Amino acid sequence: MKSFLRVDVKDYVIDGIDSGDLVPFYAVKHARVMARRGSLGEVVHTYTDGGLLEKQNVVEIDPVTGNPGWIVTKCNPDGSVLLDEYGNKNEWIIRDSKFTKNYILDPLNEGLFMSIDGPQLFVPVLTDITIIQGDSEMNVEAGGFINITNLDRCYAISDRDFYDTYSILEEKPEFTL
Repeated sequence: MKSFLRVDVKDYVIDGIDSGDLVPFYAVKHARVMARRGSLGEVVHTYTDGGLLEKQNVVEIDPVTGNPGWIVTKCNPDGSVLLDEYGNKNEWIIRDSKFTKNYILDPLNEGLFMSIDGPQLFVPVLTDITIIQGDSEMNVEAGGFINITNLDRCYAISDRDFYDTYSILEEKPEFTL
């Protein structure tokens, strides 16, 4: 069984950038998703590239809107559900206030949503780590990435999910932590 080093994600990122080991870069979302409002208490499992459980989350009420979160499922370019080699869907939960702020119906793909987020800032994951995301832990294998656009709300993404979802920008805008 793989061993994951438990880290404070903010310290991991700041120390890695300060040492020069982690080089930040920008990427934008290109993936389209299916989405539906979840039911309070509904459980969503996310899996690693190796088919292992990465994290488990539960649909909760968004304190900002009073509505349950959305269950988002990544799609292939043709709109079908993206399955990994083990038959697992790529699903996660997004708070209602964040989903309604950052996603719109895709005018070119009926029933799918597209992100309206701007460029996001990332760093690579250099070793297998476990980070805390909200109330849950997440295992991230080396080769994955951490979104550091907001250091107080960092989140990790596997390498497969990153490349299925994002396109790296060639331009190198300035950033500050």
